[in-house]
Amino acid sequence: MKPASIPAEARMRSLFFLAAVAVICASSSHAITVAKSGGDYPTIAAGLNAANPGDTVFVKAGTYNEFVTWPRSGTSGRPIVLKAFGDGPAKIDGSGLTATQNAAELLIIDTKSYIAVIGMEICSATTASGSIFLKGIQVQGASQHILIKKCKVHDITTTNTTTNAGANAIGVFGTNGSNSITDLLIDSCEVYGNKTGYSEAISIDGNVDGFRVSHCHVHDNNNIGILIAGYYGESPNAATDQARHGVICDNRVERCSSCDNPAYAGDCSADGIYSDGGGKSVFERNIISGCDIGMEAGAELAAAMDDSMIVRDNLIYNCNTGGMFIGGYAANRGWTMHCRVENNTLYMNDAQGTGSGEFLIQKAHDNIIRNNIFYSSAQKQAISNAFNSTYCYNNTIADNLYYSISGGTGIAGVNLDSHATTADPVFAHAGTDFHLTSGSRALDACDPGYAPAQGELDIDGNPRKIGNAVDIGAYEFAGSNVLFAGIARYHRVRHDLPRLCISMHSPNPAQTLVVREQQNILRINGSTVAGTP
Repeated sequence: MKPASIPAEARMRSLFFLAAVAVICASSSHAITVAKSGGDYPTIAAGLNAANPGDTVFVKAGTYNEFVTWPRSGTSGRPIVLKAFGDGPAKIDGSGLTATQNAAELLIIDTKSYIAVIGMEICSATTASGSIFLKGIQVQGASQHILIKKCKVHDITTTNTTTNAGANAIGVFGTNGSNSITDLLIDSCEVYGNKTGYSEAISIDGNVDGFRVSHCHVHDNNNIGILIAGYYGESPNAATDQARHGVICDNRVERCSSCDNPAYAGDCSADGIYSDGGGKSVFERNIISGCDIGMEAGAELAAAMDDSMIVRDNLIYNCNTGGMFIGGYAANRGWTMHCRVENNTLYMNDAQGTGSGEFLIQKAHDNIIRNNIFYSSAQKQAISNAFNSTYCYNNTIADNLYYSISGGTGIAGVNLDSHATTADPVFAHAGTDFHLTSGSRALDACDPGYAPAQGELDIDGNPRKIGNAVDIGAYEFAGSNVLFAGIARYHRVRHDLPRLCISMHSPNPAQTLVVREQQNILRINGSTVAGTP
């Protein structure tokens, strides 16, 4: 039976920016320059300490070895902005610094609001301590209206292998039980080369309500790429201890693997994108490859529930252990329930031949898996069930397309599908270009009564329905009007974006930056850099 409790997007709160902050538009009243020599201040901390609402702190090229604590909030319409000047890399660098319990974050924003960090490089911090969680950027408390954009965060490293240690490139932790972190946007960042122990490259946990991670390139980290989580006690109020109402979209996640992580002793179990007890969020239009597990909606703690997730229009290929998992991984773990997994393309995952295959259902009930392409390896393992009916029940599997590199017969999981299509999806070039071609059985093959969600787009940014019915898989066939050929590193698609306008005036007129994010278009100095005109 199909679960009746799955919320439509109309029932969800704003997924991108909340209505209360729909407009942030200000001209900087004061420009402050940080430079190794010749600026207003020699350190980033000193520059921020001098900044007031509406000010922009420009950081000229250089390496700044310091821990930075954000001192105060901006106000509605007058954010405080930290911005690379544009004359070369502006680095907050942890080289030579010693992290302590009181100083373990290169940049920390604690219960501050109306903040923008743009174009900075956060890097090169290491700890061997068994009691320190090292962070590149940390947002915590009840911080609100936060923008982290076009930043590079890399080489944040723990060498300790105990469970009390770890590291995050970017950590967002809602630690206030009553007031959530909300209105958070991480966009167009590159996060790479981090060695995080038992932790994740990007981690969003606790009382976080309303966030987006988009257009990021997350690669070559030795554990999970992007995590949303709940039930871990980050919020002191159990009722708010869950990252929720978020969107993880249009990201490229590659080679996030724990195979060589000393803390995991050879266990290859790192997800590209993972919801661990998170909920009521959307994972869409992401491209994931070379990770251990491509994507997962699970619940590791016994009391946890990963609920009402929407996973759609993603491409997952060539992962080590499996393509997509749902459910707690053991009988004494939590549940995944009331989730929708729709219109994804999974190709040649489970390279290690673990038997997980393209899609693994674990401790889960009342979920929908439909309209997906499962193209398996020679082991022909499309869908696997890890548990009996006590722990895995009422999951609807329908209208998926199945194929194997060894042909279309004997594929495990087809028998679970009430309306299976077994045929070669006829990709433009299997392995490198997953667009459908005119001979594909996936074209117009979804149930004619199936309607995509309002505003839903395929992975290219095309309308989700172009022909008589929706196509199976992540790509909608657009004939000769295909927007992108092959696998793009980043996407340029329309979003329901916040109306963000920050004008940052530099002492050097050539460096004046104007960011406008209105009517689904992001422009910097008049040039479109995200969205489509």
